[in-house]
Amino acid sequence: MTTDGILKAVETLSNGRVVGRFFEFYPPRRVDIRYWLAGWMRRGVVPMATLNYQKQVRGVSDEEQAHLPPDWHHHMVYGVNYEGVNITNPISTMKVDHFKTRLESESVILVPRGEVLVRLGESHDLEPIRGTPEWQ
Repeated sequence: MTTDGILKAVETLSNGRVVGRFFEFYPPRRVDIRYWLAGWMRRGVVPMATLNYQKQVRGVSDEEQAHLPPDWHHHMVYGVNYEGVNITNPISTMKVDHFKTRLESESVILVPRGEVLVRLGESHDLEPIRGTPEWQ
């Protein structure tokens, strides 16, 4: 589901009592994300974050990387503290630098070569793209 889809669904399901707003963080903003989120939450806002898990983050263990979704993922933010950002989907605390790196991502998703090949099948001529850097 897209961000617009989530905003429309929340508004529809609440009969217009809840309205959402999207804040882009790419290009990166000069803001302390913890204070920014805390300020909105003090006003009664429930932040939703769309994080790009394809962004590699230093300090993520091999075990954690093995369980990361291969795409963008939506999370509700229910708190912030010095440990990090408290999120749902799954319920956890993410280190602030990991959260910020995944939040401040350009709107690009990387599709593994294998997925492209499976969908195209053998009938497509792949020669035109074989030499491009993106294919490598």
